[in-house]
Amino acid sequence: MNPELRVISEGTAELELPHSCPTCGGALELRISPDGVRSFCGVCHFIGRPRLQQFEEGTFFLDFRELPLA
Repeated sequence: MNPELRVISEGTAELELPHSCPTCGGALELRISPDGVRSFCGVCHFIGRPRLQQFEEGTFFLDFRELPLA
């Protein structure tokens, strides 16, 4: 799966990941910006702020676990 990256502005991009919503399995829209990553599912309306990790081989990992509060 190679989703199309849509560049919104310098430093901000969006992409859609099919079958990736952690709640319902629907398509997940991601916005990646200097402020972090935000996600939205148009099927179940899940909104999240996942962590995004990039590995050396070019693969990515989204982590939706809750972050501890400071």
